[in-house]
Amino acid sequence: MGIFINSNTGDIYVADMYNHRIQLWYPGSDTGVTVAGGNGRGSDLDQLYNPTSVILDAESNVYICDLGNHRIVKWLRNTTNGILIVGKSHGSGADELSYPNSLQFDREGNLYVSDGGNERVQKFVINNGSSNYSIVSTYGGTTNGIRQHCVFPFLYQGNLASSCIKTDQPPTTVTDLSTDPWCSLTSSFDQDQQWGYCDLGVTPSTLNNICIGKSKQLKCPSDYVIDILTAVYGVKTDSAAKCSYDPTDCFQNDDSTITAVCAGKNSCLIHYFDKILTSCDNLKSTYLHLDYICVPDTVPNIREYNICSDVLIQPTNEESVKRGYIVSSNFSNTQSDIDCLLTIQPLDKQDVYVYLLDMELTAPLLGQGCAKDKLILTYDGVTNEICGRSYTHFLLQTCHSALTLQLIKSRNSNGKGVKLYFEFIDRPPSTMCLAPPTTMSPLLTTSSKNPDYYPNVSPIETQIFCYMNDTGLFGDNIKCINNYLLVIHRAFYGKGQTCHYTNEDCIAETDYVYHQCAGQQSCGVSFWTPSQIPECDGAYATYLYIEYQCVPTLNIQPSLQVCSSTVLLNVPSGILTSMHYPIYSQYQCPEISLELPEKYTLSMYLLDMDFAPINSQNQTCLDDYLILQYRCDGHFVKHRLCGTEKAKFLFHTCNSDDIELSYRQYSHQTQGGFALYYQLYSRDHTSAIPSSTTSVTTTTAVTVLNTTDSSPIMSTPAKTITLCVGKHHIISCPKDSVIVLLTVDMGVSIQDLCQYSPFDCFEERPHLHSSCNGKNLCTISYITALQVKSCENKSALYLYVEYQCVPVKTQLQVDICATNQAVIQHSANILLPSYVPLTRECSVDLFSTPLSFGGKPRSFKIYLIAMNLPVTIQNGQCDVVHDAFVDIHEMDITSARLCGNLHTRFLYESCSGTIRITFHDIFKDATSVLNYTGFNLYVEPVVQNTNDECESAFTQRPPIHAQPLMIYNETVCLSPGRTRISLLCTENHGLYVTHTPVACQMSEEQCHYPSDQPQSLCSGQTQCTYTFIREENSTNICGNRSTDLISFHYHCIPMQPTHSLTDYPTVTFCNDSIVTFTQGFIQTPDYPSMFSYDKYCKMKIILPVDATIRFYIVQLSLRTLTERDDSCYDSITYSDGQQASVLCGDIDRPQFEYRTQSRELEFELQTFDKLPTDNESPLRGSLLFFFIDNNITMTTASSESTYRTNTLELYVENKG
Repeated sequence: MGIFINSNTGDIYVADMYNHRIQLWYPGSDTGVTVAGGNGRGSDLDQLYNPTSVILDAESNVYICDLGNHRIVKWLRNTTNGILIVGKSHGSGADELSYPNSLQFDREGNLYVSDGGNERVQKFVINNGSSNYSIVSTYGGTTNGIRQHCVFPFLYQGNLASSCIKTDQPPTTVTDLSTDPWCSLTSSFDQDQQWGYCDLGVTPSTLNNICIGKSKQLKCPSDYVIDILTAVYGVKTDSAAKCSYDPTDCFQNDDSTITAVCAGKNSCLIHYFDKILTSCDNLKSTYLHLDYICVPDTVPNIREYNICSDVLIQPTNEESVKRGYIVSSNFSNTQSDIDCLLTIQPLDKQDVYVYLLDMELTAPLLGQGCAKDKLILTYDGVTNEICGRSYTHFLLQTCHSALTLQLIKSRNSNGKGVKLYFEFIDRPPSTMCLAPPTTMSPLLTTSSKNPDYYPNVSPIETQIFCYMNDTGLFGDNIKCINNYLLVIHRAFYGKGQTCHYTNEDCIAETDYVYHQCAGQQSCGVSFWTPSQIPECDGAYATYLYIEYQCVPTLNIQPSLQVCSSTVLLNVPSGILTSMHYPIYSQYQCPEISLELPEKYTLSMYLLDMDFAPINSQNQTCLDDYLILQYRCDGHFVKHRLCGTEKAKFLFHTCNSDDIELSYRQYSHQTQGGFALYYQLYSRDHTSAIPSSTTSVTTTTAVTVLNTTDSSPIMSTPAKTITLCVGKHHIISCPKDSVIVLLTVDMGVSIQDLCQYSPFDCFEERPHLHSSCNGKNLCTISYITALQVKSCENKSALYLYVEYQCVPVKTQLQVDICATNQAVIQHSANILLPSYVPLTRECSVDLFSTPLSFGGKPRSFKIYLIAMNLPVTIQNGQCDVVHDAFVDIHEMDITSARLCGNLHTRFLYESCSGTIRITFHDIFKDATSVLNYTGFNLYVEPVVQNTNDECESAFTQRPPIHAQPLMIYNETVCLSPGRTRISLLCTENHGLYVTHTPVACQMSEEQCHYPSDQPQSLCSGQTQCTYTFIREENSTNICGNRSTDLISFHYHCIPMQPTHSLTDYPTVTFCNDSIVTFTQGFIQTPDYPSMFSYDKYCKMKIILPVDATIRFYIVQLSLRTLTERDDSCYDSITYSDGQQASVLCGDIDRPQFEYRTQSRELEFELQTFDKLPTDNESPLRGSLLFFFIDNNITMTTASSESTYRTNTLELYVENKG
């Protein structure tokens, strides 16, 4: 017996197996109602035989697993008979079943059946209502003049009809003169007798949003084919609903790919997996947005006109013409050597809409117009020519004028010809269609002088056409210079308050401009006729927005036929073609490596492609294909192309890694192949470490970059973001600036609100620092509510982020080994632009100028933009004998020591306006340091937050020699001026710094806010000197009041296994399974010399009774699916039986990770096979440290038993 509970109503459906019926039990009722069967055992459609399972669809229709009859039947609501869905007979065929015993729907409405007798599970595509069908409008019948739509499938005479019925007239008293077929307005005509005549024209558009990993069937009524209006991948900016269309999202058009799969077909299945969007900063797409219509293709009762035998199509009083097909003679084998003319003349206040169903004419050569074969379209004063091969798509709409079609096929031409569909549409009285102007608008002209970008690709240009813009009626208004082609990046209709695009506007992408302009030297675009936007509830657009570029052709750029194993791209731009292009030759050229020069990236454009089309069965390229693949931002990007494509932008790489190109030409055609255009870009304009080859004007002391902007280049003010669960936010910085995350904390709200409060409990998300810091654009996500270990495992309702944008390139560039002092007025970069191994010491003294008004002294804010120096072991500590490192000195004290490969971060604010930065290096084997690039520090003078001189107001705390593993608590109150504290660990130990809410007992009520000091400065160091400065709160969290005190924990943990640290044994994943000691290291295999691929193993730590274990991440370097989110490729999972967490990504400074008193803590390591694009140098694995203790000691008398970890907080006294 099977049971189904309707979650919306609480109704219970029971498969009453031995009574051969389905019973419905309403909530609270003690008797059931028979809704199916109940007429004894049997095989008639009003009977059942041992039903075993029951389920409801979205319309509350009952689906029954009729085991004894070997079938699945559907009972519509309030009916006495079932409908056979699956199982025409007992057997093992694809449409047969044997003792089916259970069934289930998936989210797309597909039905899964457990076919017990055949020992298999069968999947069936079930068309439930309109979910898989495009909408068919109706008129007449019982519609009463109200716009209604067909419901497919519907029950008629006991059978299901999935399309309009042509033969039988509906047996009702309603009379009509129409000869169009009809359909039911409900799912059962037999029961409801509601019907209407089918409007045989183009259906209304159908919108779909497909989530990652899902499929969607696009389906038209019988005799109709699909026309894709919009197909765009979307990246959510800040929305809880991943699969909902939002005009403010970032989009990348993929109309050509979806069109190749679906256009011209009656139905198709779209499989959607996440896609890397090059136009959205290489982010992963979160959904696919589709908009399609269905166009009549073989619908009976629609007349077919021959372009060569018919002369005029015009509605008259004697003949009412609504629509029709136009075909070339003997389509699809149209003869050559013809010149045919046909005119379509609408009535007054009618427009003609034309759709291209199929076309195959001789394609033009790249950069040339239609030559041998063409279809010429003349209307509204415009003449366009089209040719080549094309899929089903909307072609044009007239306004007031006749349309003339002229088909020319030259002698010995090939191609099957042309098939069009047209319909006359009455213009609504409220819609204006102004008469064409009688005077000619000025056309876009081209200067005879070549532009500055010649002979390379142009910058991206934009044009906005307001409604009733007529310039395209009289000539081309989007134009490239000779021997250049148009590439359309984006085109959309927008509805806004003005003829100007803003983020608040409602928009919808359109492929009209792509079909009209892509691959042409110039084209004419007008926004002359009204355009409705389905995504905006049918509102009319106020403007058409277009982004495009001009790309050079073979007449300008040198071309290279590629098939060899390696192609060196040693010129700034060029064209790559298939062998013998444009002649088609059968070739197979696998794994061609396109090698980029060091420190260069590449943009790739497709100029032309004429390959065999995509295989409609498996939606992939088989006979012919072009594959381009590369690695970007930690993920592998692959483009597989075939069919006929116009010029378009493909991708932009984000590093200098090689690109792999493969192609195969195996079909039987005479003309075709592909042509690609590439453009190289120096990474200097986005690189975090400026190149030493930058064009500069030099002085003896510093380097000053030439700039036309006289305003100083400085960091932005700190900004804050509060992300609720399920939200995303894209952080972007100006050009030549990078993101510096100051704070990323999960917040546990004391009021259960997604709203920041300084009194909430916090825990840091440190991996996001490495994911976003140093990038120009980054997506911050908070997908699901996470438990916060340090806040009693409560769920965090929000993520609090504080960030700045910091320049990587200012007007003042100071080469540390080329000068010894510099005066900083606004900002500067202190850098080693390239690394050469030498035994040397370079220093530069920096002086901040006081403010000109009032003469106030200024100190420095110091940021690390990038550091890539050779280091013995990457763990935050520097070996002063063997490593290259940087020291920052202030008043004869080393405030910071930096080395290795470090992420972008804010370091600290100096006490004085004079600091010294020193670079130390020692000679090494040059072959071992070829890939190191140097470092870049950014400094910016800021007003000191005290009127006292730094030295005179300075309070020095005596240094504290911290014992290993002892937890120390420090609260530094504001003394007059500034307070300095020195933290010191024993050799081979490093500082771990966190925070506590304990204060100086100034007041019971305090406002506090997160900060990363002194963590950013001290974590991982053996010794550290930190100066507490009254800090102004720029984010207004505490009413812009400055800080009064700072409170933090710190303790010393070992940083690496050494022979001198015998008290800290080491266990290794996959070598050890049980940990038997109470403190020590856990490392991945072969750490840190190499990364260990394809490993899966577990390890367990057993705790004594009443003991506590704490473990720390010393270093983490595991692959993620993408560097921009939390998705792990390799991982370490740990669990104490109550909570499980996953680790991956890059962490380059020690952090406390977890504390538990559970009896067991289990670790699981999983790494996968090496990827072809893996860059092995930064992958090292992981090193963890743990210790078990019965009593964790703090050197403070604080009664706090639970204190927060991984974050430092600054406190502001609440003085009422």
